[in-house]
Amino acid sequence: DKGLFKFTNTIIESNPGESIAINFQTDILKITTNNTNQQRRILEENQLNISFSFDVRQCVDGEIFIPATQTCLFCGIGGGAIETKDQQPYALGQASLSCKSCPTSEAKCWGGSLIGPKPGFWRPGRRSDEFWECHQPEACLGTSLADLVAEKDDNGRCDSSKGYTGPLCASCLSDYVLNPGYTCFKCPSTVVVILIAIGTILASIAAKKKF
Repeated sequence: DKGLFKFTNTIIESNPGESIAINFQTDILKITTNNTNQQRRILEENQLNISFSFDVRQCVDGEIFIPATQTCLFCGIGGGAIETKDQQPYALGQASLSCKSCPTSEAKCWGGSLIGPKPGFWRPGRRSDEFWECHQPEACLGTSLADLVAEKDDNGRCDSSKGYTGPLCASCLSDYVLNPGYTCFKCPSTVVVILIAIGTILASIAAKKKF
């Protein structure tokens, strides 16, 4: 229609990971160009070829591959959109063939690959769905949806305000000391240490005078 051809309700389908090549050929398009030689050559050939190529992506984290339909399916209720419900199915890795149920006793799942530990638990990495109970539950704060979206604190956050850090939040920051019960205590300042030492010395001298 007036040199314009419209493709309506056109769907191009292919399997995940494949490439598609499409070629359009016509001899009815009017070519407008300032180059007379080019216009003559195109008119002499009496046709125009237009080619397009598409690369179809593989299934990504949070999706499973359905062999029967050769399609990718998102695990969760959001269809790929971020949801706030934290007990949705999940999938990790591109080779997943089925969605997994959220281990709600130790993790929170927001659909797709957005899964992280609850408070009191820790995991070894973003691609892991193994969750380990922390030696000191209050040291492990878990992971929030915002952390996972930002790819931050994938293992779970440690309560750094109380000195906890490292795997299972079982280590202490430099100005803290770890006791045998995996509890971090803040080291006293130099002034406090000096005052304690002076107090100890004075108490020792006073004790000797009594005897």
